Amino acid sequence: MREQDIETDTGPDMESDPHRHTFDLLEIGRILTQVADWCLSEAGAEQVLRAELLSEAALIEASLDRIGWWKRILDSENPAAGLTFPSATQHLGRLSVDGVVLEGEQLVAIARFVRSAATLCERLRESEAGGSELAQLVTLDAPLLAAAEQVLGTLDAEGSVVEKAVPELRALGERLRRIQRTLQKTAQDLLNQETLRSAFAADVPTVKDGRVVLPVRANQRYRLGGVVYDVSQSGATAYVEPPEILEKNNELREIGAAYRAVVTRVYRELSARLRAERHALQTAVTTFAVVDAAYAGARYSRAYNCTRPICDPRRVALRRARHPLLGNSCVPMDLVIPENKRILIVTGPNTGGKTVSLKTMGVLAIMLRLGMELPVAEESRLPLFDAIYADIGDEQSLQQSLSTFSGHMKNVGAILASAADRS
Repeated sequence: MREQDIETDTGPDMESDPHRHTFDLLEIGRILTQVADWCLSEAGAEQVLRAELLSEAALIEASLDRIGWWKRILDSENPAAGLTFPSATQHLGRLSVDGVVLEGEQLVAIARFVRSAATLCERLRESEAGGSELAQLVTLDAPLLAAAEQVLGTLDAEGSVVEKAVPELRALGERLRRIQRTLQKTAQDLLNQETLRSAFAADVPTVKDGRVVLPVRANQRYRLGGVVYDVSQSGATAYVEPPEILEKNNELREIGAAYRAVVTRVYRELSARLRAERHALQTAVTTFAVVDAAYAGARYSRAYNCTRPICDPRRVALRRARHPLLGNSCVPMDLVIPENKRILIVTGPNTGGKTVSLKTMGVLAIMLRLGMELPVAEESRLPLFDAIYADIGDEQSLQQSLSTFSGHMKNVGAILASAADRS
């Protein structure tokens, strides 16, 4: 069962989709969103939000093991401190298309994700609290790491190509800057000529479409010769490109085009390098998401004072249980169904906590099936129910419309038809 299949809407009835109906009623989506907020990466958050209900005790115990390892590690340090995990998932689709060139920032995002994942695994291996077991879950191939390091050695943090990493680009960059300095000096010298000063509308050069031009009074536009490149909106100023700077402007444009061509080539080569490792990258993202989801589960567990429950097929014994959406300040409760007892009837006055009690048990049963620790005291016990059903409505049945009341009856009927002895 995936949470993405049970997003809240106007709500199907129990007969058409009992699991979705139960998830909606118990607000499991809200709980998963709270857990996902603790994730380091987008891939981890997606893993949490699409968490499957686990049907085997071994899988649940493995999930609880991972959360327990993380909690022990976090008791002394946070190996993820200082690391960032940009989204790499959204770029995998483009990498799968031959010839597609990623933007610089996209290449850097992928490379930083890979480097951060590798750094985290290295730190985990140095931990003595189960970190090596977590690190072993992440698959990071050496060629992928090498490709990521090549990207980070070629591009800066914003995704621009570092000139010193590409000799050809460095040479072109030096030529560009030399021509720009010459252009500025030539333009300023013209503006400073005593015999021409009265022709100018300003005493500094202007750049139009990447070309250096001089602001000239409209009635003096032909005094310098050259080309009238543009005219101000008011018509009072003409922007003139005199012969002294036209050639340098052309040279600047030519070198600039060559510079951009090299940058594009570098992006293409780096994209191709990562494309060759796209399957390894997909595996790295997928395996890291498992570790990240456990990290989020541990952070959530610490924040809500959760503990690891005992999977007991014979009885329910929830001690000091709290509904996770009510926070740590709510009044805890004990909820026990002894062995060989199959029915629990809860009675009491209005606003006495009956619905909250039943919701709490249902929510905790689902959280256990999701492989999560629970907001309960140590030694609490809970079976692995094969299905959890719920139907919640007003007690004022005589005042409800027939359609609402009959809807509840349909839901109860669907529960009775679907429930097995482990539901």
